[in-house]
Amino acid sequence: MGLSDKLKIIVRERKLRLPFLKIAPPRFKLTLPRVSAFAFQKRTKVVIGGVMGVSSLVIAGALYFSIAGISDAKVWPEPGAAYSLPRQEGELLPPYYIDTPAEEQNQTLQVTLADGARISSLTFSNMELGKAGLTACFQIARDSNNSSGYLYVDSFTMKNTSAPSFNMADSMTSSLALAGLVDGHTNLSTLDSTITEQIVLSSRGAGTFLSEGSTVDRIIVMLNGSATVGTMLVDGVKCSVGGIDIDHVKAGSMAFDASNRVGSGSGIDTADFVVQQSVKYRTATDSLIDTPITVR
Repeated sequence: MGLSDKLKIIVRERKLRLPFLKIAPPRFKLTLPRVSAFAFQKRTKVVIGGVMGVSSLVIAGALYFSIAGISDAKVWPEPGAAYSLPRQEGELLPPYYIDTPAEEQNQTLQVTLADGARISSLTFSNMELGKAGLTACFQIARDSNNSSGYLYVDSFTMKNTSAPSFNMADSMTSSLALAGLVDGHTNLSTLDSTITEQIVLSSRGAGTFLSEGSTVDRIIVMLNGSATVGTMLVDGVKCSVGGIDIDHVKAGSMAFDASNRVGSGSGIDTADFVVQQSVKYRTATDSLIDTPITVR
């Protein structure tokens, strides 16, 4: 008999004695509180009324802020916002708080062009600009983080536009045409036969944007990098305060029509229309006429 067989026999013959335990369940005596039907109903009404009141306040608050958010939302071309075209929802410019008086709210129309942005046409037509304290009513500029980007334009045209002053710098164009009545001008632009013409024909992935007939503090075209616009037209834009400031543009053609008026009333011996030396062209015509003008 092997060891394993012996172990089986020993285990089988063992008697295990378990201790006997007597367990009795504990006895509890519970007494339920007595509540009259009237008191129960009264307390129930108070609780339900409180819950409904709090819920109503929460819902009212949510609706108020939802409606306020919707009313404050800006869609192109409403002023008081920066639009990252071709996206047409604007980002509010401060101050934009609900309780800010209308006369203190920002009424700037800003077009923010991201690096690589592409627009078929961008038009500002029949607009009233100007606010006390502003130095520029219409401006094309770079963002502070953009040191090398340009606005590439096939055709840039400005006509029927007036402002107290005009300044253009750091721009290049194959064809430059200057005309209009100005209260003194200085043209320091530089001839450069190596400038290439900018041709923008494809409209794939591009949009058409028009702002017309509105009153704003100013118009800013902000470059976050280099962007492309097929046709840019400024027509009937009237600035009462501040000047027109155009920088960082590379265009196939830039035309300033004879219908434009620029002057602050300082006299023709003080130039209000200035084209800086950093403006380069391949061909140019200068038909500007100096005459006493005050744009207000």
